[in-house]
Amino acid sequence: MQMEGCPFIGIMVATRYARRVVLKRYQSHHDLKLKLFAFTPADINWRKRRIRGLSLKGNKWVQRSFRFPKSIINRCHNNRKTVVIQRLQRLIGKHKVFNTINQLNKWSIQKILKESFLQMYVPDMFPFRNANLQELLEKYKLVYIKPVLGSRGKKVHRIERMDNGDTYVSVHSLAPTYIYRNGEDYVKRIKKLIGRTPFIIQQGIRAKSINQRHFDIRVHLQKDMTGNWAVSAIVSRVAHEHYFNTSIYECLYNVGEQAAEFPMGENVLQTLRQISVNAAQMVESRIGLMGELSVDYVMDQADKLWIIELNGNPQKDIYEDFDHDRLTAIVHRRPIEYAYYLAMSRKSNKTEIG
Repeated sequence: MQMEGCPFIGIMVATRYARRVVLKRYQSHHDLKLKLFAFTPADINWRKRRIRGLSLKGNKWVQRSFRFPKSIINRCHNNRKTVVIQRLQRLIGKHKVFNTINQLNKWSIQKILKESFLQMYVPDMFPFRNANLQELLEKYKLVYIKPVLGSRGKKVHRIERMDNGDTYVSVHSLAPTYIYRNGEDYVKRIKKLIGRTPFIIQQGIRAKSINQRHFDIRVHLQKDMTGNWAVSAIVSRVAHEHYFNTSIYECLYNVGEQAAEFPMGENVLQTLRQISVNAAQMVESRIGLMGELSVDYVMDQADKLWIIELNGNPQKDIYEDFDHDRLTAIVHRRPIEYAYYLAMSRKSNKTEIG
Protein backbone atom coordinates (compact mmCIF):
# COMPACT_ATOMS: atom_id res chain seq x y z
CA MET A 1 0.00 0.00 0.00
CA GLN A 2 1.30 3.46 -0.89
CA MET A 3 1.66 5.75 2.10
CA GLU A 4 0.13 9.21 1.85
CA GLY A 5 2.88 11.63 0.85
CA CYS A 6 5.22 8.80 -0.22
CA PRO A 7 4.08 7.93 -3.75
CA PHE A 8 5.40 5.16 -5.96
CA ILE A 9 6.99 6.55 -9.13
CA GLY A 10 7.88 4.35 -12.08
CA ILE A 11 10.59 4.76 -14.69
CA MET A 12 9.81 2.90 -17.91
CA VAL A 13 12.88 1.80 -19.87
CA ALA A 14 13.35 -0.23 -23.04
CA THR A 15 15.32 -3.23 -21.72
CA ARG A 16 15.78 -5.25 -18.53
CA TYR A 17 19.46 -4.29 -18.50
CA ALA A 18 18.58 -0.58 -18.55
CA ARG A 19 16.44 -0.88 -15.42
CA ARG A 20 19.38 -0.94 -13.01
CA VAL A 21 21.50 1.54 -14.97
CA VAL A 22 18.77 4.20 -15.21
CA LEU A 23 17.37 3.65 -11.72
CA LYS A 24 20.79 3.98 -10.10
CA ARG A 25 21.38 7.24 -11.93
CA TYR A 26 18.10 8.82 -10.83
CA GLN A 27 18.07 7.33 -7.32
CA SER A 28 21.38 8.95 -6.36
CA HIS A 29 20.30 12.50 -7.20
CA HIS A 30 17.21 13.14 -5.08
CA ASP A 31 16.19 13.22 -1.42
CA LEU A 32 12.40 13.24 -1.80
CA LYS A 33 10.07 10.99 0.17
CA LEU A 34 9.02 8.58 -2.57
CA LYS A 35 9.60 5.07 -3.87
CA LEU A 36 11.26 4.63 -7.26
CA PHE A 37 11.16 1.52 -9.37
CA ALA A 38 12.13 0.76 -12.97
CA PHE A 39 10.34 -1.50 -15.40
CA THR A 40 9.98 -2.38 -19.07
CA PRO A 41 6.76 -2.66 -21.10
CA ALA A 42 7.15 -6.44 -20.91
CA ASP A 43 7.05 -6.24 -17.09
CA ILE A 44 3.43 -5.01 -17.10
CA ASN A 45 0.68 -7.50 -16.26
CA TRP A 46 -2.38 -5.71 -17.63
CA ARG A 47 -4.87 -8.31 -16.44
CA LYS A 48 -3.72 -8.22 -12.81
CA ARG A 49 -2.78 -4.54 -12.99
CA ARG A 50 0.63 -5.20 -11.51
CA ILE A 51 4.16 -4.37 -12.65
CA ARG A 52 7.24 -6.51 -12.06
CA GLY A 53 9.76 -3.80 -11.25
CA LEU A 54 13.27 -3.33 -9.91
CA SER A 55 13.91 -1.10 -6.90
CA LEU A 56 16.73 -0.32 -4.50
CA LYS A 57 16.12 -1.30 -0.88
CA GLY A 58 18.99 -0.12 1.25
CA ASN A 59 22.01 -1.26 -0.73
CA LYS A 60 20.26 -4.21 -2.34
CA TRP A 61 18.51 -4.50 -5.69
CA VAL A 62 15.08 -6.04 -5.24
CA GLN A 63 12.68 -7.22 -7.93
CA ARG A 64 9.06 -7.49 -6.88
CA SER A 65 5.47 -6.85 -7.92
CA PHE A 66 4.21 -3.25 -7.70
CA ARG A 67 0.84 -1.62 -8.03
CA PHE A 68 0.60 0.89 -10.87
CA PRO A 69 2.58 4.00 -9.85
CA LYS A 70 1.18 7.47 -9.28
CA SER A 71 3.30 8.86 -12.12
CA ILE A 72 5.74 7.54 -14.73
CA ILE A 73 8.92 8.93 -16.29
CA ASN A 74 9.16 7.54 -19.80
CA ARG A 75 12.70 6.57 -20.77
CA CYS A 76 11.54 4.11 -23.41
CA HIS A 77 12.21 6.22 -26.49
CA ASN A 78 10.65 3.94 -29.07
CA ASN A 79 7.70 4.96 -31.25
CA ARG A 80 6.49 1.35 -31.28
CA LYS A 81 5.69 1.68 -27.56
CA THR A 82 3.05 4.36 -28.17
CA VAL A 83 0.21 1.88 -27.55
CA VAL A 84 1.74 0.91 -24.19
CA ILE A 85 2.01 4.56 -23.17
CA GLN A 86 -1.58 5.29 -24.18
CA ARG A 87 -2.79 2.31 -22.17
CA LEU A 88 -0.83 3.47 -19.12
CA GLN A 89 -2.30 6.95 -19.49
CA ARG A 90 -5.82 5.54 -19.49
CA LEU A 91 -5.08 3.66 -16.28
CA ILE A 92 -3.19 6.21 -14.18
CA GLY A 93 -4.12 9.45 -15.97
CA LYS A 94 -3.18 11.30 -19.14
CA HIS A 95 -1.20 13.88 -17.18
CA LYS A 96 0.69 11.31 -15.09
CA VAL A 97 3.04 9.98 -17.80
CA PHE A 98 5.62 12.37 -19.22
CA ASN A 99 8.51 12.40 -21.68
CA THR A 100 6.22 10.58 -24.08
CA ILE A 101 7.02 13.19 -26.74
CA ASN A 102 10.75 12.95 -27.32
CA GLN A 103 11.20 13.20 -31.10
CA LEU A 104 10.32 16.64 -32.40
CA ASN A 105 9.38 17.36 -36.00
CA LYS A 106 11.58 20.26 -37.14
CA TRP A 107 9.02 21.58 -39.63
CA SER A 108 6.13 21.48 -37.14
CA ILE A 109 8.19 23.17 -34.42
CA GLN A 110 9.40 25.86 -36.81
CA LYS A 111 5.82 26.70 -37.82
CA ILE A 112 4.80 27.03 -34.17
CA LEU A 113 7.66 29.40 -33.39
CA LYS A 114 7.33 31.37 -36.65
CA GLU A 115 3.70 32.13 -35.82
CA SER A 116 4.68 33.54 -32.41
CA PHE A 117 6.40 36.59 -30.98
CA LEU A 118 9.64 34.58 -31.12
CA GLN A 119 9.68 34.64 -34.93
CA MET A 120 12.56 37.13 -35.01
CA TYR A 121 14.83 34.45 -33.53
CA VAL A 122 13.84 31.73 -36.00
CA PRO A 123 15.64 31.22 -39.34
CA ASP A 124 13.50 30.62 -42.42
CA MET A 125 12.73 27.00 -43.20
CA PHE A 126 11.11 25.16 -46.11
CA PRO A 127 10.08 21.54 -46.81
CA PHE A 128 12.65 20.19 -49.27
CA ARG A 129 10.04 18.56 -51.52
CA ASN A 130 8.23 21.88 -52.10
CA ALA A 131 11.21 24.24 -52.21
CA ASN A 132 13.38 25.50 -55.04
CA LEU A 133 16.88 24.90 -53.71
CA GLN A 134 18.54 27.00 -56.40
CA GLU A 135 16.40 30.04 -55.59
CA LEU A 136 17.01 29.65 -51.85
CA LEU A 137 20.76 29.41 -52.37
CA GLU A 138 20.63 32.52 -54.53
CA LYS A 139 18.81 34.32 -51.71
CA TYR A 140 20.69 33.10 -48.61
CA LYS A 141 24.04 31.92 -50.10
CA LEU A 142 24.19 29.37 -47.26
CA VAL A 143 21.59 26.76 -46.29
CA TYR A 144 21.42 23.54 -44.31
CA ILE A 145 19.46 20.47 -45.36
CA LYS A 146 18.32 18.37 -42.41
CA PRO A 147 16.08 15.34 -41.82
CA VAL A 148 12.72 16.40 -40.41
CA LEU A 149 13.13 13.89 -37.57
CA GLY A 150 16.92 13.85 -37.35
CA SER A 151 19.15 14.45 -34.34
CA ARG A 152 22.82 14.78 -33.37
CA GLY A 153 23.80 16.21 -36.74
CA LYS A 154 23.18 13.00 -38.65
CA LYS A 155 22.60 13.43 -42.41
CA VAL A 156 22.91 17.23 -42.17
CA HIS A 157 24.27 18.81 -45.36
CA ARG A 158 25.80 22.29 -45.47
CA ILE A 159 25.34 23.88 -48.90
CA GLU A 160 27.06 27.13 -49.84
CA ARG A 161 26.96 29.16 -53.05
CA MET A 162 30.42 30.61 -53.68
CA ASP A 163 31.11 33.98 -55.32
CA ASN A 164 32.26 32.29 -58.54
CA GLY A 165 28.95 30.42 -58.82
CA ASP A 166 30.26 27.04 -57.63
CA THR A 167 28.24 25.12 -55.05
CA TYR A 168 29.94 23.42 -52.10
CA VAL A 169 28.17 20.58 -50.28
CA SER A 170 29.63 19.51 -46.92
CA VAL A 171 28.79 16.78 -44.42
CA HIS A 172 30.06 17.41 -40.85
CA SER A 173 33.19 19.25 -42.02
CA LEU A 174 33.53 22.73 -43.51
CA ALA A 175 35.68 21.31 -46.30
CA PRO A 176 33.38 20.42 -49.21
CA THR A 177 32.50 16.77 -49.70
CA TYR A 178 31.18 17.61 -53.18
CA ILE A 179 31.94 20.58 -55.44
CA TYR A 180 29.59 21.46 -58.29
CA ARG A 181 30.86 23.90 -60.88
CA ASN A 182 28.73 26.80 -62.03
CA GLY A 183 25.91 25.40 -64.14
CA GLU A 184 26.17 21.79 -62.94
CA ASP A 185 22.96 20.08 -61.82
CA TYR A 186 23.69 19.65 -58.11
CA VAL A 187 20.00 19.46 -57.12
CA LYS A 188 19.60 16.06 -58.77
CA ARG A 189 22.65 14.77 -56.90
CA ILE A 190 21.36 16.07 -53.56
CA LYS A 191 17.96 14.48 -54.11
CA LYS A 192 19.76 11.19 -54.66
CA LEU A 193 21.78 11.70 -51.47
CA ILE A 194 18.75 12.22 -49.22
CA GLY A 195 16.48 9.65 -50.87
CA ARG A 196 12.84 9.53 -49.79
CA THR A 197 13.41 10.66 -46.21
CA PRO A 198 11.55 13.94 -45.46
CA PHE A 199 14.05 16.82 -45.25
CA ILE A 200 13.85 20.55 -44.63
CA ILE A 201 15.97 23.41 -45.95
CA GLN A 202 16.99 25.87 -43.26
CA GLN A 203 18.39 29.35 -43.81
CA GLY A 204 22.10 29.30 -42.94
CA ILE A 205 23.39 31.71 -40.31
CA ARG A 206 26.91 33.16 -40.55
CA ALA A 207 27.74 32.41 -36.94
CA LYS A 208 30.42 33.69 -34.64
CA SER A 209 33.28 31.38 -33.76
CA ILE A 210 35.61 30.78 -30.82
CA ASN A 211 39.26 30.35 -31.76
CA GLN A 212 38.08 29.77 -35.34
CA ARG A 213 35.82 26.95 -34.22
CA HIS A 214 32.06 26.73 -34.63
CA PHE A 215 30.04 26.64 -31.43
CA ASP A 216 26.42 26.50 -30.40
CA ILE A 217 24.62 27.27 -27.15
CA ARG A 218 22.29 24.67 -25.67
CA VAL A 219 19.71 25.62 -23.05
CA HIS A 220 18.45 22.50 -21.27
CA LEU A 221 14.97 22.97 -19.80
CA GLN A 222 13.05 20.69 -17.45
CA LYS A 223 9.89 20.90 -15.38
CA ASP A 224 10.57 21.37 -11.66
CA MET A 225 8.83 20.66 -8.36
CA THR A 226 6.21 23.33 -9.08
CA GLY A 227 5.34 21.89 -12.49
CA ASN A 228 6.87 24.87 -14.30
CA TRP A 229 9.65 25.05 -16.88
CA ALA A 230 13.07 25.86 -15.44
CA VAL A 231 16.53 26.20 -16.97
CA SER A 232 18.72 23.33 -15.74
CA ALA A 233 21.85 24.10 -17.75
CA ILE A 234 23.29 26.42 -20.37
CA VAL A 235 26.28 24.92 -22.13
CA SER A 236 28.22 25.52 -25.31
CA ARG A 237 29.50 22.77 -27.57
CA VAL A 238 32.57 23.76 -29.56
CA ALA A 239 33.16 21.78 -32.75
CA HIS A 240 36.50 20.42 -33.85
CA GLU A 241 38.56 22.71 -36.07
CA HIS A 242 37.26 22.80 -39.66
CA TYR A 243 33.96 21.14 -38.65
CA PHE A 244 30.48 22.63 -38.31
CA ASN A 245 28.76 19.72 -36.53
CA THR A 246 28.76 20.62 -32.82
CA SER A 247 27.21 17.28 -31.88
CA ILE A 248 30.73 15.91 -32.42
CA TYR A 249 32.30 18.49 -30.14
CA GLU A 250 35.91 19.05 -29.13
CA CYS A 251 35.11 20.74 -25.84
CA LEU A 252 32.16 21.75 -23.71
CA TYR A 253 31.71 24.88 -21.62
CA ASN A 254 29.33 25.64 -18.79
CA VAL A 255 28.28 29.03 -20.12
CA GLY A 256 26.70 30.11 -16.83
CA GLU A 257 30.02 29.70 -15.00
CA GLN A 258 32.46 30.34 -17.85
CA ALA A 259 30.85 33.35 -19.51
CA ALA A 260 34.27 35.00 -19.89
CA GLU A 261 35.10 32.42 -22.55
CA PHE A 262 32.24 33.63 -24.73
CA PRO A 263 31.28 36.81 -26.60
CA MET A 264 28.31 37.46 -24.33
CA GLY A 265 27.35 39.07 -21.06
CA GLU A 266 24.73 38.51 -18.38
CA ASN A 267 22.10 40.27 -20.49
CA VAL A 268 22.55 37.65 -23.23
CA LEU A 269 22.26 34.84 -20.68
CA GLN A 270 19.05 36.35 -19.38
CA THR A 271 17.71 36.59 -22.95
CA LEU A 272 18.60 32.94 -23.52
CA ARG A 273 16.69 31.90 -20.41
CA GLN A 274 13.63 33.98 -21.29
CA ILE A 275 13.41 32.91 -24.94
CA SER A 276 13.93 29.25 -24.06
CA VAL A 277 11.22 29.14 -21.39
CA ASN A 278 8.82 30.92 -23.76
CA ALA A 279 9.64 28.47 -26.56
CA ALA A 280 9.09 25.46 -24.28
CA GLN A 281 5.74 26.80 -23.07
CA MET A 282 4.62 27.56 -26.59
CA VAL A 283 5.58 24.20 -28.08
CA GLU A 284 4.07 22.26 -25.18
CA SER A 285 0.78 24.15 -25.50
CA ARG A 286 0.54 22.99 -29.12
CA ILE A 287 1.83 19.40 -29.09
CA GLY A 288 1.06 18.08 -25.60
CA LEU A 289 2.54 17.43 -22.16
CA MET A 290 6.33 17.48 -21.97
CA GLY A 291 8.83 17.39 -19.15
CA GLU A 292 12.11 18.12 -20.85
CA LEU A 293 13.65 19.64 -23.98
CA SER A 294 16.60 21.69 -25.13
CA VAL A 295 16.82 24.77 -27.33
CA ASP A 296 19.94 25.11 -29.49
CA TYR A 297 21.19 28.53 -30.61
CA VAL A 298 23.93 30.13 -32.63
CA MET A 299 25.00 33.77 -32.44
CA ASP A 300 25.58 35.65 -35.69
CA GLN A 301 28.24 38.24 -36.50
CA ALA A 302 25.96 41.01 -35.20
CA ASP A 303 25.52 39.20 -31.83
CA LYS A 304 21.95 38.21 -32.60
CA LEU A 305 20.70 34.89 -31.23
CA TRP A 306 19.06 32.39 -33.58
CA ILE A 307 17.11 29.28 -32.57
CA ILE A 308 18.53 26.46 -34.69
CA GLU A 309 16.37 23.66 -33.33
CA LEU A 310 14.58 22.13 -30.37
CA ASN A 311 15.42 18.66 -29.10
CA GLY A 312 12.88 16.55 -27.22
CA ASN A 313 15.47 14.12 -25.86
CA PRO A 314 18.58 16.12 -24.95
CA GLN A 315 21.66 14.13 -23.94
CA LYS A 316 22.40 14.07 -20.22
CA ASP A 317 25.72 12.27 -20.45
CA ILE A 318 27.43 15.33 -21.93
CA TYR A 319 27.51 16.90 -18.45
CA GLU A 320 29.83 14.14 -17.28
CA ASP A 321 32.56 15.96 -19.22
CA PHE A 322 32.68 18.61 -16.48
CA ASP A 323 34.99 18.22 -13.48
CA HIS A 324 32.11 18.65 -11.03
CA ASP A 325 28.79 16.83 -11.06
CA ARG A 326 26.43 19.70 -10.22
CA LEU A 327 24.80 19.77 -13.66
CA THR A 328 24.60 15.98 -13.79
CA ALA A 329 22.78 16.07 -10.45
CA ILE A 330 20.35 18.78 -11.58
CA VAL A 331 19.34 17.15 -14.88
CA HIS A 332 18.65 13.83 -13.11
CA ARG A 333 16.95 15.35 -10.06
CA ARG A 334 14.43 17.51 -11.89
CA PRO A 335 12.56 14.66 -13.65
CA ILE A 336 12.07 13.07 -10.21
CA GLU A 337 10.81 16.37 -8.82
CA TYR A 338 8.35 16.78 -11.67
CA ALA A 339 7.21 13.16 -11.35
CA TYR A 340 6.62 13.83 -7.64
CA TYR A 341 4.62 16.94 -8.52
CA LEU A 342 2.46 14.93 -10.94
CA ALA A 343 2.03 12.11 -8.41
CA MET A 344 0.76 14.51 -5.75
CA SER A 345 -1.44 16.46 -8.18
CA ARG A 346 -5.16 15.69 -8.30
CA LYS A 347 -5.34 16.31 -12.06
CA SER A 348 -5.37 13.00 -13.91
CA ASN A 349 -8.08 12.52 -16.62
CA LYS A 350 -8.01 8.83 -15.67
CA THR A 351 -10.24 6.38 -17.52
CA GLU A 352 -11.28 3.13 -15.90
CA ILE A 353 -10.78 0.04 -18.06
CA GLY A 354 -12.88 -3.01 -17.47
